[in-house]
Amino acid sequence: GSGLVAAALALLWIASLAIGWRRRDLLAAIWGQRTLLMVGEALFVALFALFLLVRAQAPDAAHTEKPADLMVLTAVHNAERMPPLDTWYAGERLSYYHLGHTAVDVSARLAAVDLGFTFTLGVATAGALAGAAVFALAGDVLALTPSRRRAGSLRAVTVAGGVAVLSLLVLGTLEGGIELLAANGIGGEGVWGWIG
Repeated sequence: GSGLVAAALALLWIASLAIGWRRRDLLAAIWGQRTLLMVGEALFVALFALFLLVRAQAPDAAHTEKPADLMVLTAVHNAERMPPLDTWYAGERLSYYHLGHTAVDVSARLAAVDLGFTFTLGVATAGALAGAAVFALAGDVLALTPSRRRAGSLRAVTVAGGVAVLSLLVLGTLEGGIELLAANGIGGEGVWGWIG
């Protein structure tokens, strides 16, 4: 329930404050990277808004694994204990991983958001987290190159991360762009037939 979620969040804050108090060198290291951290946060917010806009164009949970994800989210939300009961296989425990759904439900409980909107926010959050992770990974890979001094600059990390995020957004969804072109009569059947 929401009370347990709030208590767990309070304990997390207390533990974080205790670590920060005892290890001020960690706080100084984080403060030293504040510009890069703010770039990452801004990227997350921008990607979240983008994915939310895209998701708003087709908000129903009707294709691919969306009905199953909505079922798992509903089961987690209504659960009195874990693992939750499977809504589709009444009376049996859910035999599907549900940690991500639990995290989405926890966030929604803290924000007091209804379940339908929670699903949309969860999908947008997953996309934004994927983009932020790819951005960070590109920066880490760049930092491991032989020319670390130049690679460690904020500009170099931002460019590498930007290329990685753009690749994630564009290359991962080339099919959608191809379908959009074909639906508007661009390219002709010969080109799309040749591509397959």
